[in-house]
Amino acid sequence: MNYFKTEKRTAFIAVLLIFVIFLPFSVHSAYADDAETVNSWPQAPSIYGASAILMDADSGAILYASNAHERLYPASITKIMTGLLAIENLNLNDTITYTNQILITIPSDAAKLGLVEGETTTIRDALYALLLRSANEVATGLAFQVSGSESEFAKLMTERAAQAGALDTHFANASGLHQEDHYTTAYDMAMIAKTAMENPEFATIWGSENYTLAATNKSESFRIWHRHALLLSTSQYYYPYAIGGKTGYTDEAGRTLVTAAEKDGLRLICVIMKSDDEHIFSDTISLFDYGFNNFTKVNIKDAETRFGSGSGSIPVIDKLYGQASGIFSVSGDSILLPSNVSLSEIPYTLEFLDEPQNNMVATITYEYEGNYLGKASLIMNLSDSSDTISSGPVKNSDSSNTKTDIRETTSINIYLLLGIGLGSAAALVIIVKVFLHRREMKRRKNRRKNLF
Repeated sequence: MNYFKTEKRTAFIAVLLIFVIFLPFSVHSAYADDAETVNSWPQAPSIYGASAILMDADSGAILYASNAHERLYPASITKIMTGLLAIENLNLNDTITYTNQILITIPSDAAKLGLVEGETTTIRDALYALLLRSANEVATGLAFQVSGSESEFAKLMTERAAQAGALDTHFANASGLHQEDHYTTAYDMAMIAKTAMENPEFATIWGSENYTLAATNKSESFRIWHRHALLLSTSQYYYPYAIGGKTGYTDEAGRTLVTAAEKDGLRLICVIMKSDDEHIFSDTISLFDYGFNNFTKVNIKDAETRFGSGSGSIPVIDKLYGQASGIFSVSGDSILLPSNVSLSEIPYTLEFLDEPQNNMVATITYEYEGNYLGKASLIMNLSDSSDTISSGPVKNSDSSNTKTDIRETTSINIYLLLGIGLGSAAALVIIVKVFLHRREMKRRKNRRKNLF
């Protein structure tokens, strides 16, 4: 058993060594042809808002950005984080009672549900009122329910935002009502929305067109409707692919909007900040159309062919180990590409791990024209079976075929390069050993002189 483990380990190291030796040739090949074959990044529409971003909800790839890292006031899109924290920390079937301490914090002209002192709702109904009606007293009530005070809840909001990748955000309250130290960015809000959408309860609530609130101890049951025009089937801005969103407005923030949409397996998040009534919904639709019309979702595992058998990266493996397709594989989620570009045209960067983890030897990062597209893992698959790794050269099964295989020719050249590389390494080792030996002899000679 130890013998086979040693054999496997040796094979692993040998294959990895070959891959590393010929990595410069592989990477160069991947980049060399791209300059002539790839097309430019799709042309995006012009947006009125001061800041905007279009992001792939799955990979986090950015398809469009304009001043996406500029600090701005969020207004009520703040409530996305409030809702997420409430879902993560409360039982949705529990109740919440709105005290005078909660109600007096809300200005008379702010958006409200109309709750009165002592009124009780379920947490679930509160969340629908929060995300559809943008009720500010509900936001404060949820903050008290989770943390005991709005200031403590705001700290939790900022911490949770950082966990979601929103590192340029500081929340001062749960509602989004204006405070100088209450700010975020379009990029950060996209990351917060991306995280929130991963929660099934949140996704259901913020994607609902309407909801019927149950009767309370102070009021009768009534229906509320989403304030987001893209989600309203009766709106001129209704967008059939919209799956969720949140509106916002204060005098200082202007119009702010977060929207998610899905079409043909693509899930996109659009954030626009500091805009106006005339442009914010139409600009959001324009960005979604740009994304859906110009980008395609591709499965990395199926589409990536540059690291396996016959791809041209390291065909020598075919000669040395037989079934090369069983040695390397690529593991990763889907990636969003410009529709006129294939994955084989996308430049990549390999970062090798110091030690393989579960046979993962490197990470693959894809970028195109300075735009991050996604990551994958390079896996080295080694099996105890001799069918995967053979101990000797593999003979061509079709000896009668006289047609020259380009892969075979490349393999011969790589043999030559391999010999040169290994020979150079051996020579270097010998030179170093000779140098060290001479230095040691000189040191011993000097010691003998000092004795006399």
